[in-house]
Amino acid sequence: MRDLNEWVENFGEIKTGTGGCNCVAWNPAFDEQVMIIVGCTSQLPSIQSDESLLLLYRLDGSEKKGVFKPYGDGDFVGHTSSINDVAWAPLAGRSFHLIVSSSADKSIIVWKMQTRDLFDPSGAMFEKPKVEKIFFMKPNA
Repeated sequence: MRDLNEWVENFGEIKTGTGGCNCVAWNPAFDEQVMIIVGCTSQLPSIQSDESLLLLYRLDGSEKKGVFKPYGDGDFVGHTSSINDVAWAPLAGRSFHLIVSSSADKSIIVWKMQTRDLFDPSGAMFEKPKVEKIFFMKPNA
């Protein structure tokens, strides 16, 4: 789905918590299911460390007309304040995705996300992505 008119029809309702969203990035891979990641705003000065302000969605084509649905269970945990920006790196031959996020808490996190096993001939995506934090930077207070 690369036609912007189709995107508008398929968005449905994106749940972003109480504060809304600041930014969005989409998966640039042309040979994978369409996915977006949304950076949310926290209305609290500091949130619980186990709450995710980055929400991942994928286009679910199981219905007659595809709709974006949550993918994963809030796996991007690490920021303690609103997300300022998020970017999705091109795959460039890697078997995993790299996503970087920055937050009002002055931290930058690089996330490694795997959505499928390259050696699985079916090419099916995992039920939920495998996400790990591979780089964390926060200046001293």
